Amino acid sequence: MNTSSLKPTDKIINATVLVTALGYLVDVYDMIIFYVLRRTSLMDLGVSGEALTDIGIKMINMQMIGLILGGIFFGILGDKIGRKKCLLGSILVYSLATLACAFVQSVDHYTWLRFIAGFGLAGEVGIGVALITEAMGQKRRGVGVTLFAFIGIGGAVIAGIAAELMNWRTCYLVGGMAGLLLLLTRVLLMESGLFETTKSSGVERGNFLRLIKEPKLGLRYLCCILIGMPIMFAIGIPWALGPEIGKAMGVVLPVEASMTMAIGYSGMMIGDVAAGLLSQKLGSRRRAVFIFIVLASISIGAFLMQRELSLFEYYAFCGWLGFTIGYWVNLITIAAEQFGTNLRATVAASVPNLARATLVPMNLLLGWLKPDHGILQSASIVAIVAVVVALLALSQIRETFHEDMNYHT
Repeated sequence: MNTSSLKPTDKIINATVLVTALGYLVDVYDMIIFYVLRRTSLMDLGVSGEALTDIGIKMINMQMIGLILGGIFFGILGDKIGRKKCLLGSILVYSLATLACAFVQSVDHYTWLRFIAGFGLAGEVGIGVALITEAMGQKRRGVGVTLFAFIGIGGAVIAGIAAELMNWRTCYLVGGMAGLLLLLTRVLLMESGLFETTKSSGVERGNFLRLIKEPKLGLRYLCCILIGMPIMFAIGIPWALGPEIGKAMGVVLPVEASMTMAIGYSGMMIGDVAAGLLSQKLGSRRRAVFIFIVLASISIGAFLMQRELSLFEYYAFCGWLGFTIGYWVNLITIAAEQFGTNLRATVAASVPNLARATLVPMNLLLGWLKPDHGILQSASIVAIVAVVVALLALSQIRETFHEDMNYHT
């Protein structure tokens, strides 16, 4: 073991941050690319009318289910065999699945490939954050994760632009090839020194069942997940379902999901920097998250009350919503800080993906309400549920800003 890897670095720009951030960029691109290509790709495969929405939501849900299972699988693996090896496996799975999407000829095959891609994508963000928080000192790790998130979320902006410039099959080819090329950069990563120490200590690692059997751990874990619901609401409804929401609002020109994603995630990149720096200024993750959830709730409410928007105004709202949900950087940092080294990868990898997967019940609730209340009123109800649940969850999470990462749970 390289003993120098045990010493936390104060350098914000370092190989761990940059290499994991590039992996996260491709991860976000490969996850978001279906959102922006949903209508184009499904129409090319013969889907039309209401089925574009219904089948699209089903496929999003399948991708999210893959994220749930993959988050748990790669998280446990990261605690048992190491962070670096786990990242290699994760990027290989989702890159090959994304590449295969370029050649699909049926909706069924397309659906299963998005499930497999989701499974592979699950390991990237959490394991990357675990590596960064364990490699950097307490004063700088929040800034390191902020840089990681800023670069990574740029993948969504690239996905939106790519969808405007290239054929949908080419977009998948680009994503898959970029992921495979990134495997070459992973040789620059060093394994976490804290993981190596924990491994040699004989402490039990990666026991996911503890999060189920021990109520205190389980509640903490669940709350980390639920604070992300407003984030996923904005991504999954005003952005991903932009064409349908825009039509219901009376937007004259059709809203393009590729543009809502590109503009929304551009706002989120700025919001992530603001939220990350705010937590550093306040010396508190919880207070920064609270401020952003309140800001997001006001903004979502104002957005859903709008009617007869111009296309420009709709896109502008998406950008502002992106800024207000920029506390994603604090969510993923909180998840990594809440648990010790022996469970950190398990939690850090699964929490962001289970937070992403909260879109599944929100979509189901939206679908159940829509026939009787219409899409806008239904979306408003879902938004209220998301915000209330997130605030309740945040109230149960302890502050971890000043905690040392060298401990066991």
